[in-house]
Amino acid sequence: MLYWHLPMWLWVRQDLIACLMVFSTCMLCVALDSTLPAAAAGLAISNSFQILLFLSLFVRTAAAAHGAISAVERVHRYGILTPEPDVTGDDRPVIPEHWPAKGEVEFQNVVMSYLPASAPVLKGVSFCCRAGEKVGIVGRTGAGKSSLLMAMFRLAEPFSCGCVRIDGVDISKLSLRDLRSHISIIPQEPVMFEGTLRSNLDPFEQYEDRKVLLLCAFMPSHICFVVDAVHRCSRGQQRISCFISK
Repeated sequence: MLYWHLPMWLWVRQDLIACLMVFSTCMLCVALDSTLPAAAAGLAISNSFQILLFLSLFVRTAAAAHGAISAVERVHRYGILTPEPDVTGDDRPVIPEHWPAKGEVEFQNVVMSYLPASAPVLKGVSFCCRAGEKVGIVGRTGAGKSSLLMAMFRLAEPFSCGCVRIDGVDISKLSLRDLRSHISIIPQEPVMFEGTLRSNLDPFEQYEDRKVLLLCAFMPSHICFVVDAVHRCSRGQQRISCFISK
């Protein structure tokens, strides 16, 4: 509803401003009747009607330019972000190839805050999810449900206290690449990027086309390599694609 009302609000005010400018031009021509030639008055009034068109074009162009500059500013901010602290060199432990094989998650007295000087969002959280268990986390808004996942992916670190272990491995000792390439999240809403279906299922091109096609049994094989295949997928197919890519 708001999407439709805002343009109407803008159009009414644009037309009102243009009408006021036309009315002012007419009044000025009447006031200068003794000195202003009739041809010049007619030209001024006829040209003032063009304001109705050009004012709308000017507002649209200014809005498009503002959006484009905002995108450039956002990219610039991403370029000057401080890189995430990572574990490099010989300090990284050697993890098994198929880690995590069981999926046991253990939080030990985890205290985490999003900013160094801010209050912690997780305060001494301790629990253990055994392998094969299905655990549901409930709580009010701001209770820290999403913060648990952020802690597992080390999106907010370092922890003030405690540690998180997955299959007995302390994730703070792993590099971010090793950690985030071995665990994943299945989103509630399917998120797919522009491109082919294959690029969404295997963005790093780690598998052969034959293996990717085996995963795409829910769609015709030729669709996997079409550029706009994302738009041809139904909502259910997009959910399946997100699940397979994880």
